[in-house]
Amino acid sequence: MSTQVPVRIFDSSLNLATEIAAYESLYFTRAWSGIGAWSLNMNWNIKTASELQRGKIIMLGSDGRKSGIITQVTKSQGKSGKGSQTITAEGVELKGITARRIVLPPSGSAAYNANSNAENVLKTLISACMGPAAVDVNRRISALSIATNQNRGPNYVLSVAGTRLNEELTTLANATALGWWMTFDPVNKLFVLECGMGTDRTAGQYANGRAIFSAKMGTMASGQVTDSDLDYRNFAYVGGSGSGSVRIIRPYPSSAIPTGLDRREIWVDSRGLTTNADLDAQGAQILVDKAAAVTAECSILASSPLRYQVDFDIGDLVTIDTFDLQLSKRIQSVRESWGRGTYDI
Repeated sequence: MSTQVPVRIFDSSLNLATEIAAYESLYFTRAWSGIGAWSLNMNWNIKTASELQRGKIIMLGSDGRKSGIITQVTKSQGKSGKGSQTITAEGVELKGITARRIVLPPSGSAAYNANSNAENVLKTLISACMGPAAVDVNRRISALSIATNQNRGPNYVLSVAGTRLNEELTTLANATALGWWMTFDPVNKLFVLECGMGTDRTAGQYANGRAIFSAKMGTMASGQVTDSDLDYRNFAYVGGSGSGSVRIIRPYPSSAIPTGLDRREIWVDSRGLTTNADLDAQGAQILVDKAAAVTAECSILASSPLRYQVDFDIGDLVTIDTFDLQLSKRIQSVRESWGRGTYDI
């Protein structure tokens, strides 16, 4: 892909306002568990630049999964007058609208509680905060459409109140490997919420096409491996129902307990949970999210035989071969960038 992808701009009524192709630079990041960001820079004096306004929706070409919302617009000018006037529009993936809601407990409850498969918990939670199940009709987003639940992912226990919706969704996704995204459907003017589990494309399996990123195989330009324990936690105190001296405080785990310098603690507030089984499940989920992480990043050769969204995609398990290591990793995000006659991934 060497040509610049056109960027379509939609107004608040989800009608097409314009299409921009004469930009200087563009990058767009799709994320599996969290929320990706994007940025577009162009000359302010190009006619279509004025359509870059906060709150508008963008879509790259006709790919509804590469859609986002403009959250910030910056205009800059240098010493050269009009020739140096630029505009930069920045934003997040469409699913970033979930940051506009907090998780409220149902009336009469201390917390919002759920205990089901990951996909059901995620979709039910979104519906309760901003979809058709929201009790307060003012919280509902009429354009939101939630795809039929297929009950994917492991069981997930949730007990929260007052936290941001996007943060809870990211935590759930990290703990269960369930991916989530919103696809923009401009024909029906809908934001379609979907989920997935990704495809195993690692070197050790043969059921699916394999995706191996390696310099010697011509599928990787550069790579970086990071081993970090900055956010690592291995012991949780889970606070359940009750208050004061009668509140349930459940330590997790109850065996193979870390001690001394190796012990790294975290507090988990789960006021809606009453059983030890649910409290243990909550502790286990948090510790999965807070595990020590070996992460890998790589740049793909433009001539790579592995094609993005054909041979691999976000959410897929792939193999990265570098530093004499073969790492099986899930693709958590992909960042594409376009410039004048350039394309990188």
